Amino acid sequence: MRIVISGGTGYVGARLTSALMAAGHEVAVISRSSGVTEAGPARILYEGESQGLARDLLAWRPDYAVHLAADVRKGHSPADVDALVASNVTFPMHFVNACIEAKVKRFVNISTFSTFSRPDEYSPQTFYAATKRATEDLLTFFHQAELLEVCSLCFYDVYGPGQAHQRFLPALIRSIQSGEAMTMSKGEQEICFLHVDDAVEAVRTALFSDSAWSDSDSNIFTVYGDEVLILRDVPGIVAQAAGLALPEVMPTLPYRPREIMRFAPPYDRLPGWKPNIHFRTGVAAILQGQSTLA
Repeated sequence: MRIVISGGTGYVGARLTSALMAAGHEVAVISRSSGVTEAGPARILYEGESQGLARDLLAWRPDYAVHLAADVRKGHSPADVDALVASNVTFPMHFVNACIEAKVKRFVNISTFSTFSRPDEYSPQTFYAATKRATEDLLTFFHQAELLEVCSLCFYDVYGPGQAHQRFLPALIRSIQSGEAMTMSKGEQEICFLHVDDAVEAVRTALFSDSAWSDSDSNIFTVYGDEVLILRDVPGIVAQAAGLALPEVMPTLPYRPREIMRFAPPYDRLPGWKPNIHFRTGVAAILQGQSTLA
């Protein structure tokens, strides 16, 4: 298969690209710079409009598409708005229209659980979440009105090796390994970590399994890990996995506005997929510098 990916050089996207290429698929990534690397995926240029992207996709002729690219900043000041809308609404609309022109068969969109800060009610936690929901809704139109199979996967908290330190879990691991004190909230939130390799397998399931494709009007699913934890318990779990003493944890940070306190998936879990990496196993592998991939 030929598969085109936006966000193919990001944290999940890079692992997905490698997994697909290792399985023998041809992969192209949407990029601000064109060309191809010697051993890597092809690059398809995006210059801020859909016509050139459609022309290049038509020339490359992908079978399937995955949309992972996103601007994940949580602010919504006037300086943030244009960038968030451009990345999270305008670009995916250019991408999906180009895919329709290129006769792509399936389009998998990666979204977020944070569109529901309260259970059973659309209540976006951030402006970022609102832009992701806008794209979900717009893609529902293409799913219903165009000859393109579209589904959206709402990921929960992704973790794994080599993740940026600004995320909670990498910062916690660094604190435990260094013995330095760390600050956090009171930690009453429920959290369900999703290992990056399970996230990759979810995308592969959505691409290649017919179970994810139905006559549903929306085709939106959630993707999450195998265990719901209370955030305040996580430092002790990680310290135990590391075999190290737990440093001082100061619960002095306030909760974020519209903090998500309860694990309440808004949609059904992706059919035909389940997580394989237990949180403690995934954390132990990170601490040991190992991969969970077979």
